[in-house]
Amino acid sequence: MIRIAIVDDADVICETIELFLKNFSKQNGVSIEFDSYYSGEEIIKRLQQSYFDCIFLDIEIGTKSGIDVSKFLRETQKNETTEIIYVS
Repeated sequence: MIRIAIVDDADVICETIELFLKNFSKQNGVSIEFDSYYSGEEIIKRLQQSYFDCIFLDIEIGTKSGIDVSKFLRETQKNETTEIIYVS
């Protein structure tokens, strides 16, 4: 199973990425589990407890930017190989 986080403060962007992932999963027989987060603080809190294979990450998401989130991820999960896809 592939674990994916979607991080964007715009609901429509999260919903669009979710729809794409659902379609991709169905068409390719790939098991994908995903969660959406709407702020940098939310995903940072979750990253302290969990691991994702991939994160779709908005660059501007409130007081913690996508760049801040990626720095936190790289500093705290040094042995993990989470792929980051920036969206804007």
